[in-house]
Amino acid sequence: MSRKMLKYWMLLLALALVLAACGGGDTADEPADAEDTAADTTTEETAVDTPSEEAEAPAEEAAAEVVTLEFWHAMADDLGAVVDELVTRFNESQDGIVVNATYQGSYDDTYNALLAAFETGTEPNIVQNFDLASQTMIDTGRLVPAHELMAADGYDSSVFVPAVSDYYGDGTGMVAMAFNSSTPILFYNKDMLAAAGVEPPAEGTSWSFSEMLAACDAIQASGETEYCIALGQVGWYFEQILANSGGLYFNNDNGRTARATEVAFNQGVGVDVFDFLTGLIADGYSPTWATPGPTPTPSSWLAKRP
Repeated sequence: MSRKMLKYWMLLLALALVLAACGGGDTADEPADAEDTAADTTTEETAVDTPSEEAEAPAEEAAAEVVTLEFWHAMADDLGAVVDELVTRFNESQDGIVVNATYQGSYDDTYNALLAAFETGTEPNIVQNFDLASQTMIDTGRLVPAHELMAADGYDSSVFVPAVSDYYGDGTGMVAMAFNSSTPILFYNKDMLAAAGVEPPAEGTSWSFSEMLAACDAIQASGETEYCIALGQVGWYFEQILANSGGLYFNNDNGRTARATEVAFNQGVGVDVFDFLTGLIADGYSPTWATPGPTPTPSSWLAKRP
């Protein structure tokens, strides 16, 4: 694979590289063996065949040099269309590699399909997995670490946000490439804040919990809106706010300095964050959304409900 191809592919996708048809795996040998067997059979037959059939051999050998990579992902709808576009662009950019992208369903579906494929030896070459599967993926011992490919290609990993590269790293470098990494973003209506006499946090700073509640009191007292804030019903927000508040989800630095053996979110900062989030609903600062999920609907936002 040329440097250009490798660099493009590393940029293109992969949250985890599975050792299926790359260096040393059993599956890696199967396509080559099948091609060798077919070539041997063809050679024996052409000993009595016509010269015109012998002339086709170079073309068949050239076609056999194309590398096919199976890629499983969990991107549906618009994001799935983007993945398909990226794969198509890559395939059309060169003629040495063909990537087959297959949608496997949700993150959980894709993860479970991968574990099942490990048992049958049918795992893909590349798979997109979600963050919670990171340690399990490392533990499989089947990965080609992304930092090894970066070093071989001279790729600058500093282009990634440190928090992202550290999350998917093993202390040596990134084990997987970051792809579709998500982060919660708080949107606020500056006109409503101005009407309530509330100054938003200065750039690069954050409100404390008490400052946030004081701002909510002012906003709701102004009559601009019934609720101060709307948060989706998903545990991910708790995890993110806990981390930003300096708390830990598990002991041993979230399993970074040693394997995690017990949870740590049920004490100290974790309790403070949980009380803050539940208090937003209990004290009338935030509505309870009927449908669980990470975000309220755009129509609710435009209607100035939260």
